[in-house]
Amino acid sequence: MTAHLAALLLGLFAVPLAALVLGHRLARRPARQRAAFWGIVVGHTVAALVATAAALHDPVRWDTGDQLRGLFGYWLMPIGGVAGAALGWMAGRKGEREG
Repeated sequence: MTAHLAALLLGLFAVPLAALVLGHRLARRPARQRAAFWGIVVGHTVAALVATAAALHDPVRWDTGDQLRGLFGYWLMPIGGVAGAALGWMAGRKGEREG
């Protein structure tokens, strides 16, 4: 299994599973965990839309060494989920201090 395939599988299955775990009993979770959940959902959704648009955009011109295809197609969903969760976690931390 290549690193690209592992990243694609993580993005397709592990990130939504993490969102599912964080979303369980969401109302009882602290503000940081609720914000991390919504960060994963939004980050992964936006990343999936960008990855799909990149996959459908002129695939005839791609070659095997195309770095952007690898970034958008394989790596964007796990990176988007983790980045969204991190941003949500930080936003929830700010909300805890104010509230």
